[in-house]
Amino acid sequence: MQSPEQMYYQTKNNLIRLINSQQFRSEFGERLGGKLRESLNTMFKHLDELVKDRKVRPTDQERSVIASATNLLISKVIYEPITPVTRDFTLLYIEVLKNWNSQIGYQYDLDIMADTLQRLITQHLTLVDAVNVLKQLIRKCERLLNYEPPAFALARHYMDIIKDKMEKCEPINEYEQAKVQQKKGDTRGD
Repeated sequence: MQSPEQMYYQTKNNLIRLINSQQFRSEFGERLGGKLRESLNTMFKHLDELVKDRKVRPTDQERSVIASATNLLISKVIYEPITPVTRDFTLLYIEVLKNWNSQIGYQYDLDIMADTLQRLITQHLTLVDAVNVLKQLIRKCERLLNYEPPAFALARHYMDIIKDKMEKCEPINEYEQAKVQQKKGDTRGD
């Protein structure tokens, strides 16, 4: 099992790799991407100091940078489609934000923002899973509706014959044919 420090550095490396990717730049743009980078750099700087057992006190400006970037990220998640890049980045960002806030920031509103982001992404993933399950179910239902066992084809053919005979007032089976024959015989004998 990894130590908290190893987990932090792994998350940090994943985030750095992600924010330096072309996908991140095209997905988040210069303005939002720049604010998120600044927020992450601030949190990384503080968390790195904390790992070295140094005391950290964020300034109001640093708190504001992190809160502002988080608000912008919430807006993006709410108003724009959640792509895999957005989803992956947001989940990692939430992890760092919660860690930073519980160890350094101590801001209740950031906890609420992190929980909001977590819920939005989690519910989105739940909806995506539901959509995928429903797509599979629709495909199975379509195959089932298009499936016609041979017995159904025979039954349908038999029903068509019966319908035709009933329309022509002909006997449907041997029993009815025998009845008709019997009636014809009864009427001749009179």
